[in-house]
Amino acid sequence: MSKSNYEEADLLIRLYDLRRDSLLRKARAWFLSQFEAHSWEDKLRKYSPDSEEERYARMVISFWDMAAALVNRGHISEALFFETNREHYLIWDKIKPWIQGARKDYKNPMLYKNLEVLSINYEKWLDKLNHKTLSAQVKSSPKPAAKPVTPEPRSKAASTPKAKAASASKVKAASASKVKAVSAPKAKAVSAPKAKADSAKSRGKVPPRKKR
Repeated sequence: MSKSNYEEADLLIRLYDLRRDSLLRKARAWFLSQFEAHSWEDKLRKYSPDSEEERYARMVISFWDMAAALVNRGHISEALFFETNREHYLIWDKIKPWIQGARKDYKNPMLYKNLEVLSINYEKWLDKLNHKTLSAQVKSSPKPAAKPVTPEPRSKAASTPKAKAASASKVKAASASKVKAVSAPKAKAVSAPKAKADSAKSRGKVPPRKKR
């Protein structure tokens, strides 16, 4: 292990030892499970500056902001810190709704800025890690095999010689009827005068002849 890596690991272990302090552990447990403020005004109303809850909150937030400063300054690599810690991101998520109001009220735009920067970088690190994991899963997943196309089964009755002969005779009869209909002579139209004469004879009247 190189000297720089040893120093990083040593700092990380020291931070862990500080987290084991009984009072800090109690404060962390309370903050993660019970602290809730949706705005700066909401925080001031729920937790007065001299209350024990506010003391717990300052202790927890200040600890993680200090740890974030060590990472942001390069004393601990982001990858090493992110692989072994997640609580800093949960703390930032709880103070994010009211931090802008606190900075404005205290006239301190850098209030808990290290924790904010580290949490933003942690989100990017997670997105990159998840993207790599998803890409690896997609590449390693087997492609679905194409389903074979099976021909539809033919009816046994249609494949017998008797069925084939019956089908052929039907086709032949249909063709013959079409030919007969086309070749049948058309009835000659009966002329109108002849039709009138025939009608008059049938009634016993003979129509007068036309003069020449």
